[in-house]
Amino acid sequence: MENPVTAHKAGTITGLSVTAGDAITQGTVLAEIK
Repeated sequence: MENPVTAHKAGTITGLSVTAGDAITQGTVLAEIK
């Protein structure tokens, strides 16, 4: 499943906390954006 992610201002993804196929729950941090 793919879901678009939008942000209110520009940034650079500096880290990903999950990998393809991981099961996640609501509130899980997916990425760090600086």
